[in-house]
Amino acid sequence: MSDHGERQVLFFDLYVEANGFEGRYGVVRGLSPVPMERLGEMIGQLFKHKKLPMRSNRSDSETTYLSDMGFHDGKKLLCLLFNRSDTRAADLVITDPRKSSRRRVVKDTGEGHDYSAHLLIKTAPIKPNTYHCLLEVANGLPGSRVQKFLNLLARLLSKEFKAEMSVPHINGATDKNGKPKMLNRRHKIKLKGHPSPSFLLELQRGELGSVDLIEDRKRVQNWDGNNYLVEKSKTVKLIPAGQTKPGQVVDVIKGVAALADTRKYDRMRIRYKTLEGMRRIAAIETQTFQMAADELFIRKEPIRNFTDKLPTSFDKMHLEVVQRMAVYL
Repeated sequence: MSDHGERQVLFFDLYVEANGFEGRYGVVRGLSPVPMERLGEMIGQLFKHKKLPMRSNRSDSETTYLSDMGFHDGKKLLCLLFNRSDTRAADLVITDPRKSSRRRVVKDTGEGHDYSAHLLIKTAPIKPNTYHCLLEVANGLPGSRVQKFLNLLARLLSKEFKAEMSVPHINGATDKNGKPKMLNRRHKIKLKGHPSPSFLLELQRGELGSVDLIEDRKRVQNWDGNNYLVEKSKTVKLIPAGQTKPGQVVDVIKGVAALADTRKYDRMRIRYKTLEGMRRIAAIETQTFQMAADELFIRKEPIRNFTDKLPTSFDKMHLEVVQRMAVYL
């Protein structure tokens, strides 16, 4: 639940990749993505012409949408304001026990409780196709949901800006008229969280149970004659051979991650027990040592000292929220 005088922000790196599709000939991977600043300009054009999508769940009771967007500090920062409307939420009841007052705010049909989260992206890449970003913590708007909406936007951009998204085939292929064969770039966006200091400390002090190294299968292998069951991933389980020396757990796991990356394992699943006896499971990418979108283990910092009390939702970007988030970028 958001406090009216304080917000929390999560730390992510945003990865952009681009692939081209050749119909029945498959996927061409490794195309150069559109830079973040230009992607923001494209989203701005969709926003201006009211072509932005909405994403609802199967029961149509929750809807995620983009209510505002814009650049800040010139074009150094791109801000997207995500909202979620929840029609299943119970009617709000407001009380003042000292005055014995009580009132109920009844929603009309189709109305829902609304929540907002600012996503602030630094448009200058920190390395190829990788951007620092911060996500405001809001009810029902975790990084996984925001990532899905970003990819929905990316698919729409491929359709609306088809000419700009088209690039010559990387193998130099031409059509029957000798013109370069073109590929329509489709972008995929991933949010990967920065491990929180508290998670690393908890892991360092805790008891390591096991580490699963997982290789996602790029080529599907069939395991039955009807192609009903297919291979999705390969897993290698590692367990401690003996007692791990105090203070070495994180270094050991980082070393395993680096070696696993060279052997084409994509991610690792760590099982451990805290000093308090709680059993936890954390997922980390081997290449970057960053977290999957699990907010429990992602670095989180507060922003506070706002001029006015903050509501749960905005229809426009809140300048003070953006300014306080920008301090961390």
